[in-house]
Amino acid sequence: DGILKEIERMKNGEISEKEFEAAKISLKNSYNEINDSSFSYINWYHTRHISGSLLTPELFSEMIQNVTLDEVLPSSHDLNTSTTSSTKC
Repeated sequence: DGILKEIERMKNGEISEKEFEAAKISLKNSYNEINDSSFSYINWYHTRHISGSLLTPELFSEMIQNVTLDEVLPSSHDLNTSTTSSTKC
């Protein structure tokens, strides 16, 4: 329920600069960790090869750091809160 409220907040454009910068730092740290594991490293470049985009994790991280909140806010209205679940009996 808390996650859905946060998504609704984002859909309404209620994202502070501080929250946005914290999210970018979190993503940067995740991309920096790719080089810490052989599996992550291989998986990254395998996926990049399949997608046809051979960006390094460092370059990808740098690109994310250059994104502004003003560029993201228009897309936040398109977030979808619908979910699908199944229960096995």
